[in-house]
Amino acid sequence: MRFVSIAVTVAALPSAAFTQAPNNAQLLSTLSPAALGLPTGLSVGISTLGHSLSGTLAIGDIGIGPGALRLLGARPSRFEGYGIGYALPLASHVVTTGVRTIVGGDLSLGYLGTHLPKNDYIVGNATSMNAHLAIPLSLLIGAPDHLSFSPYMAPYAEVGAAPSGYWTPVACDMFSPCARFTYSDHYRTAGLGAAVGARLTMWRIGLDAAAGDVSRLRRSTASAALTLRI
Repeated sequence: MRFVSIAVTVAALPSAAFTQAPNNAQLLSTLSPAALGLPTGLSVGISTLGHSLSGTLAIGDIGIGPGALRLLGARPSRFEGYGIGYALPLASHVVTTGVRTIVGGDLSLGYLGTHLPKNDYIVGNATSMNAHLAIPLSLLIGAPDHLSFSPYMAPYAEVGAAPSGYWTPVACDMFSPCARFTYSDHYRTAGLGAAVGARLTMWRIGLDAAAGDVSRLRRSTASAALTLRI
C-alpha cells in the first residue's frame, strides 16, 4: 500500500536528519483525533507531558469546520504550559471494509515557562516557544463513531526558541564552592523527525499514546492522553 511505502521511507531517513534536542514547548507527543479522521465534537481530557518535566495538561478539542481546534494548558508548581493548534484530515482511502488510510495535518503553537523558586541555583528566564507541523499517516481500523484503532506515523517539522545559559561560581562557604546556572539568552531550534503512536476510541472515550520521535524512543519524548467526547 502507498501508506506503508511512505512510512517505510520516513523511518529510513538517516538519524542526522532528525532533530537532536526536542524543544520543551512542544508539550504533547499525541495528536488531535481530527488529524486521524476521527470525530471530536467537543472533547475534554488530560495528558502527560511529551518531555522530562513531570505534570499533566488539560486538553480541549472543539470541532470547527473540517477539523478541530485544540487548546491545552497547565500551571502546576514547577512550570506553566499553554498551547493552541488546529488539525484536520486531508485525504483518505478505503482499503477494505472497516479499514481506511488517512493523511492528516496537525499544526500547533506552544509555550513553556519554568517556575524557579527564590534563591534557586538556577536564575533567569527559562521559557521555550515552538511551532510544530505534523502530517500523520494513519490506518483507521473499525468504526470512527464506535470502536476503532488508529496506529500512525507522523513526519513533522518544527521551529522555535529555547533558553541557553552558563554556569557561574558562587560562594557557599569556605569549604564548599558552588556554581549557579544562569539563563542568559535564547537560541533558535529547528528540526525534522517522525512521531509514532496510536489511538484507541471506544465510543466517546479515547486513549492515546505516542513517542515524539522514532530516533529517540525514550520516556522523555512520550506522552499519553485520556479524552472524553461530550
